[in-house]
Amino acid sequence: MGGDGGSIPRRIELVRNKKKKENAGKVAVNAAKWKHCALSQQPLRHPIVSCKLGRLYNKEAIIEKLLDESKYTSNAASHIKKLKDVRVLKLTPTPKELQSHELSSGLIENSAETFCCPIMGQEMNGAYPFVY
Repeated sequence: MGGDGGSIPRRIELVRNKKKKENAGKVAVNAAKWKHCALSQQPLRHPIVSCKLGRLYNKEAIIEKLLDESKYTSNAASHIKKLKDVRVLKLTPTPKELQSHELSSGLIENSAETFCCPIMGQEMNGAYPFVY
């Protein structure tokens, strides 16, 4: 890079930036929100409930949390005080031939049950708006 006066260094050649932290991919984070219980982090399974904030829970986990406050330390359901604060969802399971088992990161997800739109057949994975 010279230094003899004949070259003009650019900023990138003089200053070294800190390396950025690796963040989880947006697709993987959305998939986790739509396929796992916000309270227990277990895969969603019937019956599934939703709170007024739009978070999805296993009904089992909500009942356990209401019976024993010390069971879960997460604040994800701190606003739920009674069972009337959540609504049971009627979701359509994705047919086996339409399921996509591969995420963008190449990981294969096999344990979480997937749901889809009964009209369009689009999977509920956070990539598209989904009304339930």
